[in-house]
Amino acid sequence: AMNVFDCQEFWDILLYLGGDKINDKDLPHCTKMTKMILEEFWQEQKKIHKELQ
Repeated sequence: AMNVFDCQEFWDILLYLGGDKINDKDLPHCTKMTKMILEEFWQEQKKIHKELQ
């Protein structure tokens, strides 16, 4: 699933959807996005684990 960040078409779509409001510099690097997603995942997993105890 994380391979989508390495796909040039994915970045092209983001830039297209952003119109003239964003450029390449505005998009985080794929490793940064992966890190952010994993951090969010671990936080949510901890919340769920606490709720189930």
